[in-house]
Amino acid sequence: MTPHTTITTLDVVIHAGQTSATFNVNTLTDQLQEGPETFTAHIVSAANANGAVTVGTADAIGTILDANTPPFDTTASVNESAMDTIQSGHDLAPSNVTGTNPTSPDETATGTLHLQDGWTAVASSGTTSYGTYEIHQDGTFIYTLTDAPHVSGDSTTDAITYSITNGSVTQSDNTLTMTIVDDAPLFTQIDNAVIANESSTTAGILVGTHDIVFGADGELSIDLAPLTSLPGLNYSDPIHHLDGSTTITAGASLLDSSVTSGFFELTIKPDGTYDFNLLDARPTVTTAPTTFVNATGGQAVTDFTLDGVTFSAVDSNHDGKITLSTEGVKGTSSGLGIGNGNADPGDQFSVTFGNDSSGHQIAVDVLTFYGKVEGAGSFTVSWNTDTGEHGSSTLSSNGVLSIDPLNDFHSIVFTVDDGKAKVDSFAYSERLLPGDETLHFNISAVDGDGDHTGLQTLNVTLLGLHPEAGYTITGSTGPDSLIGTSGNDILHGGTGADTFMATHGHDHITDYTNTTTPVLEHDTVDISNLVANATRANLSVTNDGGKAQLHISDAAHTEVGSITFDNISSAAAPDLDHLLGTVDVKDGTHHIS
Repeated sequence: MTPHTTITTLDVVIHAGQTSATFNVNTLTDQLQEGPETFTAHIVSAANANGAVTVGTADAIGTILDANTPPFDTTASVNESAMDTIQSGHDLAPSNVTGTNPTSPDETATGTLHLQDGWTAVASSGTTSYGTYEIHQDGTFIYTLTDAPHVSGDSTTDAITYSITNGSVTQSDNTLTMTIVDDAPLFTQIDNAVIANESSTTAGILVGTHDIVFGADGELSIDLAPLTSLPGLNYSDPIHHLDGSTTITAGASLLDSSVTSGFFELTIKPDGTYDFNLLDARPTVTTAPTTFVNATGGQAVTDFTLDGVTFSAVDSNHDGKITLSTEGVKGTSSGLGIGNGNADPGDQFSVTFGNDSSGHQIAVDVLTFYGKVEGAGSFTVSWNTDTGEHGSSTLSSNGVLSIDPLNDFHSIVFTVDDGKAKVDSFAYSERLLPGDETLHFNISAVDGDGDHTGLQTLNVTLLGLHPEAGYTITGSTGPDSLIGTSGNDILHGGTGADTFMATHGHDHITDYTNTTTPVLEHDTVDISNLVANATRANLSVTNDGGKAQLHISDAAHTEVGSITFDNISSAAAPDLDHLLGTVDVKDGTHHIS
């Protein structure tokens, strides 16, 4: 269709005294947006009162401006975070992944196309790179995001080309553009861990929880980094497993940093849990030998210190003073000497260990002297530790004199009982963690297109020995996972949603809480270390002095542990139905009801 009427000839009059004239060309509306067009007016003849006029070659060029409103593209947006595998609401199809906010309807967009007056849409439907759509004749549309684009950045687009018609003409170059807002992984919480001083082979593995959600883009990795440095504590590099979990192992050695196993294993899993497997509750590290040779330049002194270990003279004749010539300690060219330079029967000396780099007093497991016996016979010493133990040790033919009391010690007194020896050096093995120690780890996660969560810090408190009666294993003010020993323990979670790991023995929980107001404090009892695939048949309830007591039994109906809830009366929970109505008991991730 042409945008103007067809004119064969048109008379134009230029009046006397004028040099130009105006003429009109009528145009037709075609409802196509085409941009400006031109036409040419060619002068074919001219005349005036005097007769014919010679015509030149000039033409008149006219421009026809398009009167139609240009169409413009329609845009809308959808959110990856809203994707879920259930078709609901206006969804055209279920998504094939789940986002971080699956209850939102925003994986689907609805709206109306921008159309010119007199035009309608050509109905169509189909699939695109990331979704499925319907366009209706009245211009309304629906788009559902079904596949999450893995792109770096905050958003990407999905384009739908559609057609419009006015009944006579069809245009097919119109675009509906969907902005797809990227989903990002979430991570806001991880349980602190409190672990009693017993290895997992007898106490069990601690299981904690976290809330990492990878969202629509899936998982790329879980990142795990230790923050705590202690002499002799060696970590492995993070180990990324095919199931999406990440593990760090640790070993204990002052002399070989490649020893990165044997102490514990920490594994963060993508299912919302983590395991802390304490392989050795009391790991030791051994120092390199320290020489006595010329430590004091051959001079007898009341005491001298080598590498934080102090060797002191003892008032062996009980006269209230140290006589250096007979009782003083010295480091000679031959090694450790007492008084005259030899270690003779009746000579005494003491050894005291200082603090480690963390400020803890060194807890010694084994003290070793290296030397050789002089002459025939053997070299024997008796000893008494500051923990009240005593015994005797003999320098053997291989030149090693080893003192290994049952308990750790901080100082020890020696008396030479028999023989003579040249002791040229010493070493000792100490507890890597002599007391309570909290290890810190940074945890984060990365989704499939490279988005990172923020960092959360996992705090793992490894308790030292606490033989005192009534000692309570205590959590923090936040969410904790606590595990005791295979003996009888008292556990206090504190505020926060806590997990109490059941172990062998008869334990007490002092503050089990299951509330939603004023704050969420949903405590859980996990019996997975005692019974696998537990059911109600593995549980029973009795009255323990007016308090509810839960008994856990194995498949052979043999009791393997019990828990008394100090703040739940037997009257409130007289049987299993009532107790399980109050206490959340689970076997790993399986909750027993």
